[in-house]
Amino acid sequence: MAFRYCIDSGDYNDPAIWSATDVGNGGATVPAVDDDEIYNRSVIVTGRPSSLTHNKNYSIGPNADVVFYVVDGVDFYVLPEKRLRIDGKLSVNVHVYIYSGAVLDIAEGGLFNLFVTGMSASRRNASSSTTGIIDNKGRIDGTNIVYVYANWQQEDRHYIGRVSARNVYVIGHSITSGATSTARFRGLIDANSLTLDSRQTSPIVIDFGATVVRTGTLTFQRSQADPDQLMRIVQNGSMSVSGNVNLAGVSASSPFDWTLGSNASLAFVGTNDQKVTMPSDVTGQTWRLQKCDSRGRKTGTLDLSNFVGGLCGNENEPGYAERLIVRGPSVVVTESDMEVDELHMFGVTTIPGGVTVRARHVILESGSSLSGGGTLATNRVTENGGSMTCHRKRLNNIITQIKR
Repeated sequence: MAFRYCIDSGDYNDPAIWSATDVGNGGATVPAVDDDEIYNRSVIVTGRPSSLTHNKNYSIGPNADVVFYVVDGVDFYVLPEKRLRIDGKLSVNVHVYIYSGAVLDIAEGGLFNLFVTGMSASRRNASSSTTGIIDNKGRIDGTNIVYVYANWQQEDRHYIGRVSARNVYVIGHSITSGATSTARFRGLIDANSLTLDSRQTSPIVIDFGATVVRTGTLTFQRSQADPDQLMRIVQNGSMSVSGNVNLAGVSASSPFDWTLGSNASLAFVGTNDQKVTMPSDVTGQTWRLQKCDSRGRKTGTLDLSNFVGGLCGNENEPGYAERLIVRGPSVVVTESDMEVDELHMFGVTTIPGGVTVRARHVILESGSSLSGGGTLATNRVTENGGSMTCHRKRLNNIITQIKR
């Protein structure tokens, strides 16, 4: 094994761009399959062959802006036990695979730009006990899909820093029955869609920590609908969703455990109406739910289906939506001053003592109920077979937008 320093732009197979030292001249041999590659200068390297057999480390220096153009029809690989270290910026035009035991190590201020396809940090060898690991203190930008295959060894965790991509998939993928897959995030996720997927027979822990999550749609997905599988989400940051929250191939009886910390929130922003369909056994969870436009004003419809748990909002922005549909079997309103224009009930909702819900129009469908020691302030109630036993008073003031 030797070291090869790229000192100039050009074709990968041209010896003129390679040096045996960082300050040397070109003319060294083209890197062998086990020669580490070091890039301390801003260069564009074209004609790069497949790295599937390249058992080497890669290093991008802190002041380097490097572009890899890999030849058509092949991908870029970091093989087992090897490392791709990015202190500067690396852009790659093909899909990147971080193999079993390999490490993608992005320093603070580093940038990994996947400007054509995407990336998979995945288990590629059934005999290996680890997946590829992401340790990202910088940023990953992707125009397509970033796949994160969570490790089934709980002590070996991804640290996924800032990710901006069209689609982000977090997948628990294990060949060991009963082992726990873990993906730990830090920083920011900014994606058109975020999919949380538990596969095979293993549970997955998705630890967002204090990560800020901004996504268009949020999808919970199971490739194999095993009712004994568990997807546990740990969240103490904010998550905003501008599209729907979906269950894809997931039984309503599948166990979820969404652990919300004291600072956690789930806000729905944008002009789209939202529908939240969650499993029926998340009893005891409290979600801070809002539906507003980008300026913070109440907007659109928030449709809660099969929802169990508590509802509360930001104390400074108590508005929820123009229209709130509640289909959950056991919903508790925990916000002390909740405002909606229309409250449409299909399930059982409790307003505890000391809590006031303000709604211009309340619709109680058959089988629904609105009860508790709290107060409903409304101008109009339409009873279509539902019942109401909580205290009612007339809504005298006009509900206003939460922000102008």
